[in-house]
Amino acid sequence: MHDSSMLRMKWFVENFAPPSLNGVASVLDVGSYDVNGCYKNLFTDVGYNYTGLDMAKGPNVDYA
Repeated sequence: MHDSSMLRMKWFVENFAPPSLNGVASVLDVGSYDVNGCYKNLFTDVGYNYTGLDMAKGPNVDYA
C-alpha cells in the first residue's frame, strides 16, 4: 500500500466516518489482502466492525 492511500483513507475516516455506536456500523474492505499495510485499524479504532474480502486467502482477509 502506498503512503498516500493510507493518508487519504485516514482523512476520510476522520471526516466522514464518525465513531459507531457499539459496533453497529460495518465496513467491507474489498481487496483487503495486506501488502505493506491495510485500513483495518483505521476503522476498528473508532468502533466499526471490519471485514476483509479478497480473491485469495492471506493476511487481513476474512473471506476469500
